[in-house]
Amino acid sequence: MLQSYRAQLDGEKIIWLDQAPRYAPGSRVIVVVEDQSDILPPPAKTTHYEFTDLVGRMQWTGNAVTAQRDQRDAW
Repeated sequence: MLQSYRAQLDGEKIIWLDQAPRYAPGSRVIVVVEDQSDILPPPAKTTHYEFTDLVGRMQWTGNAVTAQRDQRDAW
């Protein structure tokens, strides 16, 4: 029977993230270590938006504040 358990290695110590496995004496146990260091980190929060490619391409006529309020109220 194949079962899997999640654990972390802390130095030479195994920290079980699930319930620790129980196995019958004489059974074979295979341990697979999966390196997750190359998994992509969570994306950084964007606090800055880049609009330089839009400079000179947009034209606006009218009252920007009124247009913004109209869009806000539409939601």
